[in-house]
Amino acid sequence: QDEITETIAGRIDSEIRASEMNLARRMHPTSLDAWEIYQKGMWHVYKRTVEDNKKARNLFQDAIEQDTGFALAYAGLAETYYVDLRHKLKKGISAGERATSLDDMEGITHYSLGRMLMIAGEGGRAISELERAVALNPSFAHGYLGLGAAMAWFGQGAKGISKLEMAMRLSPHDPLFWVMETYISLCHINIRDFQQAEFWARRSVNSRPENFGSHAFLVTALVVRGQLEMAQEAMDRALKMK
Repeated sequence: QDEITETIAGRIDSEIRASEMNLARRMHPTSLDAWEIYQKGMWHVYKRTVEDNKKARNLFQDAIEQDTGFALAYAGLAETYYVDLRHKLKKGISAGERATSLDDMEGITHYSLGRMLMIAGEGGRAISELERAVALNPSFAHGYLGLGAAMAWFGQGAKGISKLEMAMRLSPHDPLFWVMETYISLCHINIRDFQQAEFWARRSVNSRPENFGSHAFLVTALVVRGQLEMAQEAMDRALKMK
């Protein structure tokens, strides 16, 4: 019963966030307050393009100018640095640390900091921040996504699978569902279950063909399973993108 309640709460939370982002996108910027600017920024973040990421960063900075104590705006700013890996990690970590210092009881702030620490290679601290994020908000789908991804990156795939499965249950229509599929594939590579790694990598490829990571994981799974011709085809597709 607790699991059902938690799942329903998570789905409601994700649907409300999606609805608010779409509403904010349709409104003229001059009518947006800091919260609505933040939601519009998140809409651009989820597009995962260079141009949208620039727009998102500008929006989060506008929100911060309107309200310097708005923790979620700093968290959103940290997220743009996560998306754009060319930016210095220090900027993203600084924004995430500022977010948590402003609101230590908000799961999103710990999520944003944890993701930046993950990229910086600080596994223990990253996982700790992401565990804090889901402890504060057990219905936060992206918190579980971040935690599962960090566990996959730092060799804890067996633990990461359940976190990513929880993220999927909480937000089955999530704009980052393909990322969940990608990291479940990596978790299965961690534990040398290459059949499942191939299954989830293919799902991610179908969901987001331009995602390099899912192609790379698919190649890994196919090579280990001896499917060399298919692996070469997957490698060729990956190299065309990167």
